[in-house]
Amino acid sequence: MSCEFDEKTRWYCDNFNKIIEIEEHISECEECKKLLDARTEQLELPKVEIPDENTSLLKKVLKRKRSEKRILIFCIVGMFMGFFSHNYVNQSIFVAKFIIAIPYKLAEMFLMYISPATHMFMNYSYMGKAVFARFAVLSYASMLILPCIIGGCIYGSIGYVTESKDVFTLKRFSVFILKWAAAAVVCIGAIFGIYRHVSVAAYNFEDISGFVISYSTDGEKYDGTYVVYKDDSSRKYDVLAQGLREGKGMGKTYIDDRDGLMPINILGKYGFTVSALLDTKNNLIYIDNGDTYMLPESFVDACVSKNTGGYYE
Repeated sequence: MSCEFDEKTRWYCDNFNKIIEIEEHISECEECKKLLDARTEQLELPKVEIPDENTSLLKKVLKRKRSEKRILIFCIVGMFMGFFSHNYVNQSIFVAKFIIAIPYKLAEMFLMYISPATHMFMNYSYMGKAVFARFAVLSYASMLILPCIIGGCIYGSIGYVTESKDVFTLKRFSVFILKWAAAAVVCIGAIFGIYRHVSVAAYNFEDISGFVISYSTDGEKYDGTYVVYKDDSSRKYDVLAQGLREGKGMGKTYIDDRDGLMPINILGKYGFTVSALLDTKNNLIYIDNGDTYMLPESFVDACVSKNTGGYYE
């Protein structure tokens, strides 16, 4: 099969000497040069784009910046969803409830698994309502902050995996996850650090803010409570706090029979609650961690006497 340029090539070969002669003449003749330039300008030559390295690099940088902003928006939305994830109970649509509840339930499951064991005397109907059953303030705060971090990680990951391949690399994604994991570890460490600091102070009877003391209306069972706060004008708080500080440790005692024992809650710093049972006959108080103290008579008298201050419920 012959080439379509066969005849043109033959003509070029036959007239090669003439072409050389014309080119030599054009190189010396200004008039012919102008004629050639004019005819050349009329020709439509194909345009070839020369790649510009600077332009290409700029496009990549701008694309990465847009991707980072997009991922940041996903993270912010996730943190917002996590912060308000405790409102999942108010949702009537199952799909919405499921999506909103994910950060909260993950945080709750994790904290419930590693939270300190609840001591004796705890009301079982209350145990499942808070991560830290004795520290409601910390329980509420931790279930706002940790779901916020988890939500940011989940939604940020969605933003990452839906990006283009040049942005979503395994190395970058691993660093992204590790940063969120580090934030969660710092948060959990701070939560348990606060819990330990406050609980140790409470069980050492330091920074006591008040007492919740039970009383009996029928002489048979304790069915009412009254509260004595630190800022009361009466001397009852001073007597109770001083009595605890003067208590003599009697070691560990675990009791099963609560009949005849007066329930008392000792309120520590930030509302940390220590449960106790008071033996009014033997002047013994049983703390919920098993510690037992011999208390002075003044402490028992102040608990039994209801007319020396306090707020009744």
